[in-house]
Amino acid sequence: MNKTRDKKSAGRIVLTLNGGKKTFTCSFGGRTIEIAAPSGGQPHKGVWTPEGLLVASVEGAVKESFMDLARKNGLVFFSYKSRAQGIAKGPEGDLAFSEIRIMPEITVSSSAQGVKAAELIKIAAKKCGMAKLLTAKISACPVIKLRK
Repeated sequence: MNKTRDKKSAGRIVLTLNGGKKTFTCSFGGRTIEIAAPSGGQPHKGVWTPEGLLVASVEGAVKESFMDLARKNGLVFFSYKSRAQGIAKGPEGDLAFSEIRIMPEITVSSSAQGVKAAELIKIAAKKCGMAKLLTAKISACPVIKLRK
């Protein structure tokens, strides 16, 4: 018999409506960021969308999972920089993310370390905590660079 347990979120989120469709959110003890749904299909300049925050959260979870796997597997890398893209599909008005694609650029010292880095980032994308919470496919398309 499988036992399940509830796990409380690590952070508390406070949302405050500030007129119109804009909101401010503050994680408990954290920085305040502005969030708003796009108006007329156009995002507000300098303001996060809920979808953008979700994609960024997945990107961060994949990076943290990769760093943990790298440490456990003896991978030495010099830099990690990534971009992410949420791919939504479905009929108009009923879109859902079908995939969140993480595109990291990882700099390593050798070809062997590059092969290991590519393998570990793909595992991280499939096994990070966010991948377990979402139905969208989380994929990694790494670019491996050798340090000269």
